[in-house]
Amino acid sequence: GDGKLLVFRPQNTYLCDAHDELDCLQGTIEYQEFLGSSRRYGINLNGQHILIDAKHTANDHSYQVGDLVGIRMDPQDTVIL
Repeated sequence: GDGKLLVFRPQNTYLCDAHDELDCLQGTIEYQEFLGSSRRYGINLNGQHILIDAKHTANDHSYQVGDLVGIRMDPQDTVIL
């Protein structure tokens, strides 16, 4: 669109149910990688590829390749260039 770029850190971004959240972006899981205390997800967000590091605990939901997910971030943790 207008040439702006939204910049954020993978660890400051949160996954949520794409259908339950009104104020989230939607993307599709392209891959996942278990990193011990976190799980890294590669997500296709309208043709842009982003990374999200989600903290991992035994009871957390794990998303699979092809899942539609919601993506949330605190506006204070983002920069628009």
